[in-house]
Amino acid sequence: KLKVDLTAEDEARLQALREAADVGFADIVEGRFQTFDAPESLRGHLSQLAENAVSDPAAEM
Repeated sequence: KLKVDLTAEDEARLQALREAADVGFADIVEGRFQTFDAPESLRGHLSQLAENAVSDPAAEM
C-alpha cells in the first residue's frame, strides 16, 4: 500500500475536489445536464455562456 503524506493545503484541495464531484454526480442522477450532437454545438454553447458572462458579470451561469 502506498503511503502519501498530504499537507493541509493538499487535504483541502482533495476535499474540494470530492465535494465538486459529488455535486456533478448528483446533477447527472437528477438529469441536470445538457448533451450536444456535435463539437460545433458545444462550441456555440460555450461561446454564448462566455458572451453572457462578459456582458453581464453579475449574471449566474
